[in-house]
Amino acid sequence: MSSSLAYTRSGSGAPLVLLHGIGLNRRSWNPVVPALARQFDVIAVDLPGFGDSALASPAQASPGAQAEAVAGLLAELGVTTPHLAGNSLGGWVALELAAIRPVASVTLLDPAGLWQGDAPLYCRISLRTSRWLARHATRLLCRLVNYRPGRALVLGQTHGHPTRLTPAYAREAVTAMGTCPGFEATLAATARCRYLATAPITAPLTLAFGSRDVLLLRRQSRHVDQLPPGTQAETLPGCGHVPMADAPGAVAELITRTAARAGQAPARPRLSRDPVQRPVRPPRYFRHGQKDRYRTDGQGGLTLGDGRTWPGGLPPVRRGHQPEPLTGHGVLAPEPAVHAPAGCGPAAPGGHERGEDEHRGHGRASGRHQHRRQHGGGAEEVADRPAEHQPGDAYDGGQQSRGAGIADHGRPLLASVPSSRGGRASLPSTTWIAQIARLVKTRSRPAVGVA
Repeated sequence: MSSSLAYTRSGSGAPLVLLHGIGLNRRSWNPVVPALARQFDVIAVDLPGFGDSALASPAQASPGAQAEAVAGLLAELGVTTPHLAGNSLGGWVALELAAIRPVASVTLLDPAGLWQGDAPLYCRISLRTSRWLARHATRLLCRLVNYRPGRALVLGQTHGHPTRLTPAYAREAVTAMGTCPGFEATLAATARCRYLATAPITAPLTLAFGSRDVLLLRRQSRHVDQLPPGTQAETLPGCGHVPMADAPGAVAELITRTAARAGQAPARPRLSRDPVQRPVRPPRYFRHGQKDRYRTDGQGGLTLGDGRTWPGGLPPVRRGHQPEPLTGHGVLAPEPAVHAPAGCGPAAPGGHERGEDEHRGHGRASGRHQHRRQHGGGAEEVADRPAEHQPGDAYDGGQQSRGAGIADHGRPLLASVPSSRGGRASLPSTTWIAQIARLVKTRSRPAVGVA
């Protein structure tokens, strides 16, 4: 099968296989071969049914069958891991070839087959019209391309700057389109299918479309859902569907950069200077106007308003600061009803409502001062004032009884401990202070907690 494929080989270095589009031949790569031959062993191949390669049967016209034919040629030449570059139909064949044998890199220039479902009707009509004109009006078209307006008329759909092309190149393009024996079979084989990834491609892959490609339209023929996730997409400014003649330098540079990526090691993830990823610390208490910024996630965690999450448990604390436990009735959980001492007004409701004093004070300190203003006295008098409901024998974290209208998320606001001047002093409630209060209560008299 491979013996019937014609090819041209030039240069030295890593092997590079060039695959042309439908209706063209290996000579369509001539503008870029001199630049590529300085770094690569360039192998320009005529696909089956185009140029000097014969088409054995219509079954050989599909992109998969053409890829197998090229793989057979490379096996005969002893090429093991080549770089691939394909234009139009050649890009589709390059993808199929990369799925059946190892390749070093793949460069796709305006590849075909990236449509959804069948080939777009616009593409089929455009190609059939070009084929009919090139086959039945060959002499007329070859005369027209001798002039700049004629080249713009004949090659305007496939090239971005047809007036810059030489008349010899234009006549070669018209002749190749009109004389290729495998055009109809290949067009029929690609009309009812598209490229589907059959095996993962691990080689570096670059996809480039010309900015003036009016044959493969953006919304019809540029769906890249089947390409590998690491595909690098670029744009060739001022180029049409066949960019090798429009910008030879840019195309050669693109192929060279893609091949250079094959020798690079995969990028390693960057680590921060601090190897310990510290979680975001949630606020200890609600502040005024921030009550709706935090919500529970249903699993004991915390969901912040800006998308960050707090998994729950003890937050990281500063040195010398005692952490406070997040109990079952913690910062975000609804709290049970609070029993108020006699003469101190109604009890604080559950949930996020924190009592009449809390509504007026909006905070821990303001709630304490408001309590002092209502009942008189300082912190010691507040701590020594008996409560109607005393805590149980074991420390209950403030969940069995609370003070007058001051609910501090499952903890008593003040704890009573012995003072150095006699009497008892009130300090902010923490875990170790609560343990001292429990020890003092069992040895002397019960400690009074006011929330």
